Amino acid sequence: MKGFSLTEKKKLVEMAKDSKIKGYSLTRVFNDFAKNTNRASGSVRNYYYELIKEQEEVASGLYANKILPFTKCQTAKLISDILIMAGGGKSVRKCIKELAQSEKEALRMQNKYRNVIKHEKEFVKQIMLGLDKKGVTYLDPYKKQREKRGFMFNRLKREIDGLLERLECKEKLLNKELVKKVELLEEENKTLKEQSKVIGFYKKEDNVNV
Repeated sequence: MKGFSLTEKKKLVEMAKDSKIKGYSLTRVFNDFAKNTNRASGSVRNYYYELIKEQEEVASGLYANKILPFTKCQTAKLISDILIMAGGGKSVRKCIKELAQSEKEALRMQNKYRNVIKHEKEFVKQIMLGLDKKGVTYLDPYKKQREKRGFMFNRLKREIDGLLERLECKEKLLNKELVKKVELLEEENKTLKEQSKVIGFYKKEDNVNV
C-alpha cells in the first residue's frame, strides 16, 4: 500500500496487537500513530482496515471494532432529534454531545449528520415536512445556504448593474467625442470647400488676363 513504509506498517501492527492485550481502543492507536508519524488519524484508520482486508498474513492477530451502520429509521430519528434540539438555540455539536453516550458515538453521529445533510437533501426535506405537520420548531440546515446564495446573487446583480452603468457612461462620453470629431471634420470640410472656391476663382481670373 502506498504512503506507508514497511517500518511504519510493522509499527502500526505492533501497536494494534499491544492495544488488544492492554485493553485500550483502536482509536487511541490511530491517534498516537498519527501524532508520531505526522499523519491524519483518519488516514491511519483507513490504512489499518485495508491492511486487515488485503494482507491477511501481515494482519494475523489484529482485530477490528465491529461498527453497525445506521438503519434508515435510526438515521431519520437522529436527524429529527438534532434538528429539533438545535431549533431551541443549541449548536449542532452540543446536541450531538447530549445525544451520544461516548465520544466515539458522538463522532459517528456527527459524521452521519453531516453526510446526510450534504448528500440526502430530499430525505432531510421529508423529515422537515413531517416536523412541519407536527408544528414542531426545528433548525433548517439549508436556511443559511439559501441566505448566502441570495446574498451572492444580490451582490452579483449590483456588480453587473454597476458595470452596465459604467459602460453606459463610457458610451455617452464616446458618443460626445465622436460628435465633436464629426463637427470638426464638417468644419474642416467646409473650410476646404471655401478655399477650393477661392482657388478656382483666381484661376479663372488668370485665364481671363491671359
